[in-house]
This record gives sequence, structure tokens and C-alpha cells, in this order.
Amino acid sequence: MPHPFPNALLHKKASAVSAHEIRVTACSQGRPLSDAYLFVDTRMQDGTVVKHMQPADRSGSAEFAFDPSVDTPVFAGAAPASGHWYAADDRIGARIDLDCPPLVMDGPLGWWHRALGIDVYDQDLGAGINVGLIDSGVGPQPCLSHVRDLGALINGKLVPDGRDIFVHGTMMAGLIAARPVEKGNYAGLAPGADVMSIRVYDKAMAGAQPTDVAEAITLMANVEKADLINLSLSDVAPSEVQQRVIRQARSVGTLCIAAAGDDPGPVQYPAQYAETVAVSALGCDVPGPSEGTLQATRPADTGKIGQQGWFLSTMTSYGPALTCAAPGAAVIATVPSSSGVPLYASVIGSSPATALVTGLLAAYLSRDAEYNGLPRDHRRADYAEKALRTLCRSVGLAADYEGQGLPALSD
Repeated sequence: MPHPFPNALLHKKASAVSAHEIRVTACSQGRPLSDAYLFVDTRMQDGTVVKHMQPADRSGSAEFAFDPSVDTPVFAGAAPASGHWYAADDRIGARIDLDCPPLVMDGPLGWWHRALGIDVYDQDLGAGINVGLIDSGVGPQPCLSHVRDLGALINGKLVPDGRDIFVHGTMMAGLIAARPVEKGNYAGLAPGADVMSIRVYDKAMAGAQPTDVAEAITLMANVEKADLINLSLSDVAPSEVQQRVIRQARSVGTLCIAAAGDDPGPVQYPAQYAETVAVSALGCDVPGPSEGTLQATRPADTGKIGQQGWFLSTMTSYGPALTCAAPGAAVIATVPSSSGVPLYASVIGSSPATALVTGLLAAYLSRDAEYNGLPRDHRRADYAEKALRTLCRSVGLAADYEGQGLPALSD
């Protein structure tokens, strides 16, 4: 399993003889953002796109050097640590300045809640549903103090410290079940759900082992009785052991919901397996989000633009394995905070789309008496997937882009 930012590499300089340099700077209202991570995507000669990542310096900048005979820069982005919108640009030059406007914190509901049919905040929505999260860990974050830390599974060993070593897991947990503690905080879609987390990335963030992910699924399904497991991670390579445990989890009533992947192209694993729910990312031209954030994900291909402002994000994989799609651009989520202040940042890709689907389904199932009366066998997981499919409506895209469509709760 790769880094939670698919194909993200800590950038290494090319040789001075053959390299040319790009300087990327993140700022907000003229102030440099020294806490941002900066990205440059390059296209290799075989067409593969690789994302290079560096932390910004005091001036909010980082330099990336490339060998034109090996790879070509095609895209640059800035992901501020908190408080600002993600920004990106595909207009590549020697210097790229990215403006990241401040987030507008007017929760508990955002546009993504309303797009998914949630118009009123209900702190009990999701109650009684057990949700597992397998990611980079969770917290500390005051809006997520209710999330149970089951530890970390690293190289087959379960250790007690499952705190987030990056930001990704905390973001996903917040989209699923954040409980606001201050005015303006954004809630998760199922704040009443019982959420548990297992970290499967080590502190080097080199990538999760497929066997660790598999063992975490087994623990959550068989011991913790998870109803749903969120897998906002992806890999281009299949794993026989992962598919086997996902199938076994389904036999005891646990449904795995997986991200399609963030690279344009075929749905990745484990989302590619028939036993999972596979989710792609959509963007929407709605009032509020930073134009820079939307520009980062809006496709040039008109065949990927649907109805009512919806479009297939450029930061998603797609194909016939898709079950559904959800917002994956200009979404705001919780990030770790050691100060006790509930911090938030913007996030893009199929990862947040997957977390939103998990939260939405937990919210729906919590009020479905028939589901809650089912035994913990395959019928329970089958019922959950069927329920999700019935909630979906097309946004005017091909099935390879949206699956069954965009799910939403109805009155």
C-alpha cells in the first residue's frame, strides 16, 4: 500500500548538469504559508504521473529540480496544514505562486452535507453503527475524542499508539463522524457512529504492508464487529490475502468501502475487488470553495462534465468496478491539533469521497430497523450495499465515472 497521497515521493534533486528548477510558493493574502506541503506532478516517459512533495520553507517556498529527458512537470499544488484552501495550477513555469484563501468555517454543515441530502445537523445520526477506519491514525483532535484508538499494526505487530503520524486518517475520521466542539466546526456525516481506528503506516510513511491492512480488517470484522470499514487507501497491485479477508469480513456482516484511487486510469485495489464498495471523486461548481481548489480538479474533457455543476475530478481513478461517487474536491476536514484547538484543512481526491460515503451509509443504516435486526453474516453486508445503491442518483456522467451515481439521504 502506498502513502495516503498516492504516488507521493519526498523530492530528490536531479543532477545539477541536466536539471532545470521550478520554485513553488504558497501564500494567503500576501502572507507566506510556511506550514504548507508543496507538490509538483511530473509525467514520466511511459506516461506515468508521479507526485513529488516537499515541506515549504520560511518563505512558503520549495524548489523542485527535474531532468527534462526523464520527466516533465505538468501540475503544481499547495496543501496548507490548516486554515486555508488547497490550491493548484497546471500552468507550469520557472516560478509558480499559489494563493490559498482562508477557509470559511460556517459549520456544522458544509455544501458536501447538503449535496448528500443532510440539511439539518443531528448529533445522534449514525448511532449504533460500528465504523472501522484503517489509515494513518487519528488525532489528537478535540472533535474526534470519541474515536477509539485500537493501536497500530506495523509489520504484523500490534502496538498501542495509533495516533496520526500524518494528517490523512484524522481527515477521514472527521468526514465520517466529527463532533463539533466550537461554533463553526464542521461535523461528520454520522457524528453518532461508534468509530474505531487502526494505524497501518509507520512513522517513515513509506507505505502500508498489504498483510497489515488485511490483519486490521480481520480484527475489526471478527473481534470489534464493525458494520463498515473505511479504506481510503489504494494500490495498483492486487493482494490475494487482502481480497480473501475482505471476502471473509463480508461473510460476518462487515462491508468494506474503498477509494478508487487518485490517478486517472483504472480503479485500483482493494476497490477493484467485487466484494468492496468502490468510490470515485466528484467536484462541483458550488458557491464557496476556492477557485484554485476547483481548478486543481476540473477536467478539460467535456465528457467528464455532468449535470448541475458536477464533474469527475482529475484526482480520481475510474472504471466499471465503481459502485458510486461522492464529493472529493473543496471539502473541509479535521486535522491533528496538539494545542486542543479544533483545526481544519481542505482535502481532495477519492479518499474524502470514500469517507463521505462511509459516513452517509452509517447515517442511513442507523435508522433502518430491518438492517439492525439482521444477523452478522453476509446478508447484513449485502443489505448495506444494496441500500447504498438505492440511495444513488445519476449526475449525468457515464457509469465508468460515477458508478450508480451520487448517494443522498431523502426525507
